[in-house]
Amino acid sequence: MAKQASATAAQPEGYQELFRTGNIFSWLYPPVDAIELNKFASVALPAVGAVATVLQFTVPRGRNCRIVSFGIDFVANGGAAFTVGIVPPQLSFQFFRDASQGVTGDLFPDFENFSFLPGSTILPAALGMGLFAVENQLVTLTVTNPAAGGIAKTSQFVCARAVGYFYPKNREPKESANK
Repeated sequence: MAKQASATAAQPEGYQELFRTGNIFSWLYPPVDAIELNKFASVALPAVGAVATVLQFTVPRGRNCRIVSFGIDFVANGGAAFTVGIVPPQLSFQFFRDASQGVTGDLFPDFENFSFLPGSTILPAALGMGLFAVENQLVTLTVTNPAAGGIAKTSQFVCARAVGYFYPKNREPKESANK
C-alpha cells in the first residue's frame, strides 16, 4: 500500500484531477469546462463580382476552439437558385482564421475556395478531426459571387452555422504550439 501511495505522490500536481474529471484530450473531446459554440448568421447574396462575410466570431480570451461541424444554406427566396457542380462555379466560399496572437492566419485546410454546401444549417456536416482556432483569433466564412458565372442578385440569402466548443487553452499539451 505504501508503494502505491508513493507512486501517486510522484505524479505532477493536478495529474489525478485531470484524469478523474475526463478532461484529457480537450482538443478532441469537450472537457467539463467547455463552452458551447453554436454560431448562426445570414447575409444577403452579394452582387456579381462582390464578396460578403456570412459568419464571423472571435475565440474568447483564455480559450481555444474546435469546430466539429458546419453547414451552409443558399435560400433562393424566389430568385435564381444555386446549383453545385456548374463550371465555372456560381458561388465560392472561403473559411479562414486571422493572424492574431502570433499565429499565422490562413484558410482552413480543404476550405480554401470551395463551391459546395457542406451540410446545412439544420444539420451541419461533421468535420472529422475538426477545425481549430486559438485564443482571440477571428474566424470568418465569406461568399464570393464571381463576375464569371455568378448569380444575378435579387432576394437570395446565404446562411451558415458553425458548431463546436471553446476549451481552456491551458488544457493543451505542454508541447503544443497552441498554448
